[in-house]
Amino acid sequence: MKTLCISLIIFGQVHLQTSSSLASEILPNNAVQATYDAHYFDQKLDHFDKSNNKTWKQRYYYYSELYDQAKKIYPSIPLFLIISGERSVNYGTQTNNSPMYHLGRDYNALMMQLEHRYYGESRPTPNITVENLKYLSSQQALEDIIYFVDKMKKKFGMKCNNEVVVFGGSYAGALAAWVRLKHPDKISVAQASSAPIANIYDFAGYNNVVRNSIKLYDENCASIIHEGSVKEEELTKTEEGLKNMTDKFKTCRSLTNKNDRRAFFQNQIDKIGYTVQYNGTLNQSIPATCKLLTGGNETDSIDKLANYLIETSGGCTGYDYSDNIKDLRQTDYTNQNQFRQFLWQECTQLGLFITSGTKDSFYANTLGVDFYTDRCKDVFGDKFTAEYIKKQVKKTNAYYGGFNYQQSKCLFTQGQLDPYQAAGIKESNDKIGYKALIIENVGHTRDLNTETKDDPPQLVKAREEIKQILKGWIKAVDFSKQPTNVPSKCQKPQKQ
Repeated sequence: MKTLCISLIIFGQVHLQTSSSLASEILPNNAVQATYDAHYFDQKLDHFDKSNNKTWKQRYYYYSELYDQAKKIYPSIPLFLIISGERSVNYGTQTNNSPMYHLGRDYNALMMQLEHRYYGESRPTPNITVENLKYLSSQQALEDIIYFVDKMKKKFGMKCNNEVVVFGGSYAGALAAWVRLKHPDKISVAQASSAPIANIYDFAGYNNVVRNSIKLYDENCASIIHEGSVKEEELTKTEEGLKNMTDKFKTCRSLTNKNDRRAFFQNQIDKIGYTVQYNGTLNQSIPATCKLLTGGNETDSIDKLANYLIETSGGCTGYDYSDNIKDLRQTDYTNQNQFRQFLWQECTQLGLFITSGTKDSFYANTLGVDFYTDRCKDVFGDKFTAEYIKKQVKKTNAYYGGFNYQQSKCLFTQGQLDPYQAAGIKESNDKIGYKALIIENVGHTRDLNTETKDDPPQLVKAREEIKQILKGWIKAVDFSKQPTNVPSKCQKPQKQ
């Protein structure tokens, strides 16, 4: 899940004369090499318990070469921050090779990236037991960001209430929007790419978008998936049918077992959804998937679906539910167990359980939300009933507002094909002051990816539009315009 958010502090203008030649000296035309060394600082374990003084080492990266040159003549340089989500950040390349960088260099910004608590090397506790995971929440993550920003401003000598612009994609995009929402005094502008800011318990809308996105390419392909799924559902109604399916799909486990059957359908939904979500990147292609599904000698839709899954699985299809639960119960920090951390967040706050629970659903009635609630209980304990999880998701929406976002200067970007748009904001609100942009024929967080010569023209155009929207909100000096008046003293912030 990913979206871009930027925050902005408005300053009064105090101008001193500076030559345009000096302004061009500050801003190189080409990117310069950044160092990608990891850095660590002491982060608070619990921002909401004042009696808890424990700290831990949070990993971050920065690129300061442009900032170091420019701050000597202009002290109000902004800080640009990439917020990271549910994954490791093992390199700092985005600090000088990303759309954020190409915008940030126009301002000679200090560019940084912060790793999320409990992911990668940012480990607040010795392990990830249920007792320790109580410190993993979006609220703690937002306070991490604010504490980090305050510390970094002090470390790098920012004394002018310098603007902070934040960027994030998917879950991190939601964090970008939320940190702007909750801390508008600290965060000036936000870009939230593919951000699911509405937390939905039974996220059937995801597969509605998957169906529509596939139909844009090939309606017959979408029909084969739906009709094949309807026939799968029929087969699940008898033991003989389940044995038939087990053989037809060459499943890893017998589908007569309820948990393994649900795991098979979850895997099928995930495989096709992932292709749509990342179409055009990560070797994912809707046309290639549809070529497999519509080609071949099979005439029956269920046989075409079986052939596709077998061809793309590299062995048996589905997975062993019990083995998966054993892995998710592991409480040490491993690469695999980053899935445990995000499952915790889904079960305690976020929801977004991708279902297909009615006959008219894209995959027919093959996967209800009970699969996900049972998994939460199997991994984290009996407390995690459906009622408890629903309540937690409802509390999250009450805290952030869900679709009812109430803050200005946040840009929500969505890919037209991206299934997560069903939990995101797709229309601008001029009264509140946020904007939304849908990018034609692209998927999840594509606008945040590093630019390449193969980017489709609509993405190139959208990135330029994004840049101009954000520039309209940022009040710091834009050195790309070769300014002749650059204030050499702190600018006084205007009253809100």
